[in-house]
Amino acid sequence: MFLKIHAFLAALFKQPADYQINEVNWQNITYWYTQSDEESKNYLVRGLALHSQISVETIHTHLTAGSSLELFNNMQQEAQAEAKISFMRRVQKNMPQIKESSLTSGQWLELLRRFTRQNTPRLTVSFLTHHLSEIDPSLIIRSKTPRPMRKAKEFRHSNKVQPQAKRRKYKEVDTETNCLILDENSENRDLHTTLVQHGVRLAQLEPATPEKPYKTVCRTPGGRKARQLWHHKSGERELTFFKPITPSPKKVELTRTVHEVTKKIPRLRLFRHTEPVGFVATLEKIEQREPTRRIGQNQLTGTSCQQVFAAYNPTVVIESHSKYHWSHLIAHYFGGEQNIKNLIAATAASNYNVLDMVEHFIAKKLIDDKVAAINIHVEPTYNDNEDIPTALVFSLTWEENTLLRAETICINPRSHERFTSATLKSVNFVREKFADFVVEAETNLTSPKL
Repeated sequence: MFLKIHAFLAALFKQPADYQINEVNWQNITYWYTQSDEESKNYLVRGLALHSQISVETIHTHLTAGSSLELFNNMQQEAQAEAKISFMRRVQKNMPQIKESSLTSGQWLELLRRFTRQNTPRLTVSFLTHHLSEIDPSLIIRSKTPRPMRKAKEFRHSNKVQPQAKRRKYKEVDTETNCLILDENSENRDLHTTLVQHGVRLAQLEPATPEKPYKTVCRTPGGRKARQLWHHKSGERELTFFKPITPSPKKVELTRTVHEVTKKIPRLRLFRHTEPVGFVATLEKIEQREPTRRIGQNQLTGTSCQQVFAAYNPTVVIESHSKYHWSHLIAHYFGGEQNIKNLIAATAASNYNVLDMVEHFIAKKLIDDKVAAINIHVEPTYNDNEDIPTALVFSLTWEENTLLRAETICINPRSHERFTSATLKSVNFVREKFADFVVEAETNLTSPKL
């Protein structure tokens, strides 16, 4: 029942903001409401409230009383009209240059709907600037006013000691251990010497029982399990790399009660992706997005990512706030949407792994290698809870030098293990040289035992 409700709400949120449900939808809604458990019932009502602007309590009352569709649609019109007037006043306080006539009634309702999906009552200029530019690109251009010139900054002489610049955490020095494992078989034997020289380990892998959330798991000769990490294809040739499955670090105590955290989570569930996300990344989209300002993830979600992890202390590792990030399914840099639907709860390590393994690679292909477009397909998997995915599978396809290329990268959003520089060097080597590998002699070939 819950999946049917979620599918209905997902389709409803794709409709125009002033869309009114039909008779068939209403029959399904009344059936789900009377037959569902309490959690699914509340989930359905919250979704209807977000779309219609009718209060949750009023919807509960009318569904319990068996009200008609006509009455519900009339209530929606009244609620949206009242909410729109109040919202317009708030917008004009933040941006006085935006008048009531600047947007159509439908555009005002769309802006209101985007705001209510933020999961926070704060209305900011950055939110308005971004979403107004999407609803009506010409509006922000017309409303911009020239700013006064900034005063010149103090010139720093080269002979003076300059303050040390801050370094991004994901660039910290790491160990040189290479986690990549390649199955030692005849199909890729001509590549063994070259890959071992770059730190890749070889092993005769045997199929093993899958472990959640990994679909493809093998066992090394030493008995250790390894899961598929990266699959690379150039033309007709393919390589699949594995990495050892590592245990999770220790848990730490919660800083807030579970109730304080979970009271906001059900609202987040209204927007999470249950189906794969598709996107086509191009250089044009990067250039269009470059000057825009990103909206803070905590502002969009109304809670920190660490708090979402903390709500699942029995099953999920909890550490400090800096170890957790809201991660984009499609990067903002590529033109991904700035809303809850494009965010997932993840560890900082996994977020940096996506940045290093996926996003930097796509940007390089589009900007430096002049690839026309890269198709991105992201599939989040949820198992033991509905708010923190257990796996993210990125599938990339593109054409380069008349050759069809493809990659599949499997990221664990709960992992606290970063890909080391040695691992990334091997990945970059395969990406750059794979199509031009030359068969080499297999003399003195040694690989660490597993």
